[in-house]
Amino acid sequence: APYRYGQHVIGLKILAQVADIPFNHFFGHDYDWLSATVALGANFSWFSDSGAGISQFLSAILAQVEFPHMTFKKNKYFKTWAVYWEPQLWLLPSDVVTNKSFPVVFQFAIGLRASVF
Repeated sequence: APYRYGQHVIGLKILAQVADIPFNHFFGHDYDWLSATVALGANFSWFSDSGAGISQFLSAILAQVEFPHMTFKKNKYFKTWAVYWEPQLWLLPSDVVTNKSFPVVFQFAIGLRASVF
């Protein structure tokens, strides 16, 4: 099947953390290790090939929720772990939009983040 975007992809995300929710505030010091964060941002990606046969930059608007965000203060390495949930709205350029495609595409990502040092 023909693809719309593919080959090599290089991307950059810019995130602004807008909320940090410490669970010890609600449940006491037994939950000092647990929190949640919310961030808003943008993703800019370069695709080396597209369905039009040329390379293209695409951008997306995204939100990112980290939960659970776990901090283990006694660990020297791998002190912080988090699972992030990320809804994205990709904005497609008008030169590749056809009758069968939409100028905005929704995607959802789930990932794991670990702080090594």
